Amino acid sequence: MEFYYFQNSRELDFYLPNYQLAIEVKYKDKITREDIKPLQLEAIPKKAKRIIVTRDILKKVDDIHLIPAHLVTFSPLFP
Repeated sequence: MEFYYFQNSRELDFYLPNYQLAIEVKYKDKITREDIKPLQLEAIPKKAKRIIVTRDILKKVDDIHLIPAHLVTFSPLFP
């Protein structure tokens, strides 16, 4: 597991290379385009699954899955 991946002052909270899984934690009610940017870093492989852990939002934006914290471990995306 890798923590705090940086590129151009953007930071990704977690990246699990063995699972090709990028995780950004945003425990709040509203997710903005700015919150999604760390999951769009060029260094993240195109095939990688992308998750934003939210407070209570469950939806998909482009190829990014927004999943509430209390459900994230039940997601088939999570190893």
